[in-house]
Amino acid sequence: MLNWLSKLILFTSSYSPMLVIIGIQNYDKTIVWVFLAIFIIVILALLKLIILNITKYNPYDYTVEKVTSLNSDTVTNYLFIYLFPFITLDLTQMKNVVILLFLFCLVGFLYIKSNIIYINPVLNVVFRYNIYSSEVTINNQLSKVILITKKSELELQRNRALKIGRLSKDIFIDLR
Repeated sequence: MLNWLSKLILFTSSYSPMLVIIGIQNYDKTIVWVFLAIFIIVILALLKLIILNITKYNPYDYTVEKVTSLNSDTVTNYLFIYLFPFITLDLTQMKNVVILLFLFCLVGFLYIKSNIIYINPVLNVVFRYNIYSSEVTINNQLSKVILITKKSELELQRNRALKIGRLSKDIFIDLR
């Protein structure tokens, strides 16, 4: 399972698109671009390491019984809850920077505490993962889980036997 730091990296990586927008809003400030570029590269590299590291631990064999795509729901939630409130702030004023940092910390705390680490467009856009609500059989027990995989819904229905790694209590990632 992921530790708190890994969940924080997942959360932070989900805001990479917002950082690009902030960079565009501050296109005339080179230092902002340099900082944002380095930050995004480091966060994406750490996210890739987390994904690679998961494949080494806690593999489970499971069978998909039922699968429903959550891609459109997670994108909609991300846009309206996570992105729009932040991109409208004028970051040339210090009070707005403080508001942004406060909101970022509050949302981050809720994101990690509520275990919604799968709401991350970077997983979908950069790493090509899809998100599904699934009913799976693990060790002869039916469980409802969130499944993160590169497979399509049709592929999951055809090839139901897969190997997964546990990200958290009820969130799993396909290891193949």
